Amino acid sequence: MASVAILVNGLPGSGKTTVSATLAGVLGCPLLAVDPVQEALADLAGPMIAPQAVRRIAVDAVWAMAGEVEAGVVVDAGWRPDGDLDGVRAGVEQAGSPRVLEVWCEVAPELALTRSAARVEGGGRHPVHGTADELAAGWADRVEGAGPLGAWPVVRVDTSGEVDVDSLVMEISAHFV
Repeated sequence: MASVAILVNGLPGSGKTTVSATLAGVLGCPLLAVDPVQEALADLAGPMIAPQAVRRIAVDAVWAMAGEVEAGVVVDAGWRPDGDLDGVRAGVEQAGSPRVLEVWCEVAPELALTRSAARVEGGGRHPVHGTADELAAGWADRVEGAGPLGAWPVVRVDTSGEVDVDSLVMEISAHFV
């Protein structure tokens, strides 16, 4: 079971993937990201399973994997406090109830949308995540409910530019000593 879980959260395009990969590398622990698992499952299932169901299965798989990790783990996903908190709590329990810290990737919603749209339009985003039009149509709702889950200590990191990784790691470490 995982002893520590660092949850990297934020809007699409907020820099979660960059922050989580960097943290996992610096801390020497596995990165468990929902998106790649969801994409692999969507490739296996094709259109036979709805994207929302594929995401739920991917989230379950990530938490099951976290439960098999003996040390720390970085978990990367976009969660909303108004709809995902109970599921994340259940996932943390499934992972062995590790000590948890949430990293919230803070960025202006307009910049996050620009980044996300560029990924979709540039072909760098798997189709399971939807089209640029779907992204734009649901953006206001996505932003409205955005924020840290808040059930655990939260470290906010400005991801509008380059992240000071040393400072971020020091701030995270301070929560575990």
